[in-house]
Amino acid sequence: MKLYIFILLAFCFNCYSFSTLNQHVHVTSDFSNSCEANTYKNWQQLSESFISLASFEFMQTHPGKRMIEQALIRNSLISKTYAEFFKEAQRSEQTDIFFWTGSAAFGSYAVGKELIQAFKKLADLNKYPTNSRFIQYVLDQNDFKGIGQNLFYLHDFSLALSQANWAIYKDIFWQFLVAKNCGIKTVKKLISELKNKYAYSTVVSTHYKRLIMAWSLIQRGIKYKSHEYIVKGNLKILWDEQYFVLQPILYDPIAAKIVSELKIFNSLATAGVDEENIMTFNEFSEKNNLEGNLANFQNRMQWMNYMVKKHIAFFQVVGQDNQLDRVFSKLIYNTDLVISQYL
Repeated sequence: MKLYIFILLAFCFNCYSFSTLNQHVHVTSDFSNSCEANTYKNWQQLSESFISLASFEFMQTHPGKRMIEQALIRNSLISKTYAEFFKEAQRSEQTDIFFWTGSAAFGSYAVGKELIQAFKKLADLNKYPTNSRFIQYVLDQNDFKGIGQNLFYLHDFSLALSQANWAIYKDIFWQFLVAKNCGIKTVKKLISELKNKYAYSTVVSTHYKRLIMAWSLIQRGIKYKSHEYIVKGNLKILWDEQYFVLQPILYDPIAAKIVSELKIFNSLATAGVDEENIMTFNEFSEKNNLEGNLANFQNRMQWMNYMVKKHIAFFQVVGQDNQLDRVFSKLIYNTDLVISQYL
């Protein structure tokens, strides 16, 4: 059973190269030399093509399992694409500018760990042929406290989690591709076109307006060689993807509000960098007397700002020592394990 990952775009043959297991994510000169001609749609399609999936027609027959399987594979592709892009940025001494992608790689990787657990739970459930197989599964596992968690993993939570991760990738990553290959001026121009396109929607147009402001800060940081402005710009991108993309998809639905009270979301709130001593959301909340509920946007952003700043300092140190390959090696290895099952 194999999954063939398409690497051709209808609008541009061979515009990029991406080997899932060995090579790096990069845009070919044929595409990057056409900065003025390429629209935001071209860049969005290019970004999406890095994680394209072939038909799942011949995959697992159980519909619920198939959806989780698709989500797990796509998540692995997203995590690895972020990581490879960030390593490429480091090689061109642009780590500071694009550190959002390095931090996002570990965030996406944490999502993947949750999806793997959901996939395993669903696989276990499929062993029970009766209509009450979920209840029987819980009884066999002697895990009454985990009933709510298991139920949500197997239904709304896993799919909402994967959709949120994918939505962030679709909304943000193409902008970093443009910035790296055509410059921030081009990024702002293309985002302005999107802002104007959605002028009828205050919510959406304001989202793009905030992104333009974020990229302006990064641009200013580059011009004046100010690390502070570059960090502020990246953190504003982080804030907006959490507020505009993640909050409504993952945290605001009624089911999510109920589950958030059980603090099931908190299992997601880890730093991702195994070798760096960074507090989890629970630890950070306890130390700072915050409500330990990850669905609380303000509290979550306090922790994320702390975490990402720790990431930045860590990436700076290992980047100077050319240790990024080692830092991302576990992430790359584990995502390759998932991906290689379908190549």
